[in-house]
Amino acid sequence: MVHGLLRSSQPASLGAIETSLGQEDIQSFSLEAAASCGEALEGARDVLACELLALVQAGRLGHGTAGRYGAELQGLLARVADLLPPGTADRPFGLDIETIDLLLASGWAQDLLAAAPSNPVVETPGGT
Repeated sequence: MVHGLLRSSQPASLGAIETSLGQEDIQSFSLEAAASCGEALEGARDVLACELLALVQAGRLGHGTAGRYGAELQGLLARVADLLPPGTADRPFGLDIETIDLLLASGWAQDLLAAAPSNPVVETPGGT
């Protein structure tokens, strides 16, 4: 995922070339830039799906997610946990990540994100 994100984050105009025998100075490559932006968004959503799955599994394994996160994230984690198979048995997580990814793409958590405070206070262990 990271390799793909690095590639798609580079400006499309890096490969600019002269066209039309010098009649045009440069092409904008706007379609390529839009495609790269779409790839970057998909990759970011994949990474977020992996992170959400990791948090759900951590909570299920008893690593105490309750009370450590804001209400919005707690609500999102509860929604994710409800959609995934129960338990912590070792299994391939590809289908879980795909399920979370598809739901994120559909905008199913927009109500939670819209309710999030604009300037949240983040507490870190150790009081800093």
